[in-house]
Amino acid sequence: MQIRDRFLHSLKWSAIGKLLSQLLSWGSTVVVMRLLQTSDYGLMTMTMMVITLLSNLNEFGFGSALVRGETLDRRVCGAVFGAMLAVAAVLNVTLWLSAAPLAAFFNDARLAELLRPAGLIFLISALSTVPESVLRREMDFKAIAYADIASVITTSLTALALAYTGHGVWALLLGNLAGALVRTLVLHARAHTRVWPNADFQQLRGLLSYGSNLTASRFTWWFMSQVDVLIGAKLLSTAALGLYSVALTLASLPLQKSMQVVNQVAFSAIAKLKNSGQPLRPELLKGLRGLNLLALPSCALLALLAEPLVLLMIGKQWADAAPALQLIALAVPIRLCSAILATALIATGHAGADFKNTLSGALVMPLAFALGGQFWGTNGLAAAWTVGVPLVFLLNFPRSSRLLDLPLRQVLGTFRTGLLACLPLVGLVLGTKALMPAQPLWQLLVPGAAGVLGYVLALLLVDRAFRQWLQAQLAARLNKDS
Repeated sequence: MQIRDRFLHSLKWSAIGKLLSQLLSWGSTVVVMRLLQTSDYGLMTMTMMVITLLSNLNEFGFGSALVRGETLDRRVCGAVFGAMLAVAAVLNVTLWLSAAPLAAFFNDARLAELLRPAGLIFLISALSTVPESVLRREMDFKAIAYADIASVITTSLTALALAYTGHGVWALLLGNLAGALVRTLVLHARAHTRVWPNADFQQLRGLLSYGSNLTASRFTWWFMSQVDVLIGAKLLSTAALGLYSVALTLASLPLQKSMQVVNQVAFSAIAKLKNSGQPLRPELLKGLRGLNLLALPSCALLALLAEPLVLLMIGKQWADAAPALQLIALAVPIRLCSAILATALIATGHAGADFKNTLSGALVMPLAFALGGQFWGTNGLAAAWTVGVPLVFLLNFPRSSRLLDLPLRQVLGTFRTGLLACLPLVGLVLGTKALMPAQPLWQLLVPGAAGVLGYVLALLLVDRAFRQWLQAQLAARLNKDS
């Protein structure tokens, strides 16, 4: 099977897995949000900020190195497994010792109680890295899709049960741990390679340079992406931080879920293209264009319909999150483009360049968050994304362009069709909202449907490639039926 065919097959299964899992996850999340308090989400946000920081050290880029290597050696896999178990043990001890000081820093004693058991995620991650890397290398994303679905079902049912029985923030933590454990078990059951850990760490020498650059990049990316929570935890109340966290989660859904589908497949495919000597530019531009055609209308609808969406989905107690949701949604398309370029850099072996790019963001974004949070609170933190993300993209693009052979004009051109088709979407949404009753259901469904219809029709008019693709899909369906 050709690399493009394998990519499309893998992308299909990855998308199916994420779609089914997200339908389950979104439904349970809405119910859980109604059962929990804003302070619960603020506390969980602080907990996950610490866990995500240490997780960057836990994997050390070895999983990605196994995926992109030209060969796969069982002895090296065993050394990776052994090293990750050792690191997981060290991180758990570190977390236990630092839990109380961190709780004092954030002025909430409950944080220490959550951080100590949360460290189990490091052990679970150590157990899952090698089998998942083997499956990703083989582009067996059907198996990974099964693991994702099983994980989300477990997470959702556990969180719902605990939230309903009054366990508060523990519903979120224990649900995530249970889902991660089930995902690991399914990955082991589906992987074809059985590897036992060993202490022959000399085998890791060839992976250390790549892994250290990737870890530095991830650590810096964590700082850039979590510094808003760190600053918000000091400037805002726990409840206000919970509002910002929910707004960020909702606004990032188009980015996170599409990138989870694309990145895990694209990384493997780009690495194979690089190893085979095939050109990357045409495939990257096609990928960016396709993602923008989906991301731009999604983010436009999210920004235009933020208020009725929040009121209908999670209730009036979260109404103040709507303005922040609108502001963050505006930055998502550029964040998505940056994420694709970062994946391409890492997959082609330029982890050092990706580290420099994330370092630029780590210098710009904290200043934006500090100014926004100090003067405008929750909405100021959200506005920092709208201003800071495009600035960081422009600062980093010359480096990425040189290494990936991507001219700025061609990259910006991938946005053109989607932006043109969004113009009637915006007009139809605003027009129908003014005509609808004030109830959130009417304000959401009718303008949303009108906007989607307007976007598709505009796309048919302005995009010849989309028309040809649609005709090909219809012809293939008719031939199949006949």
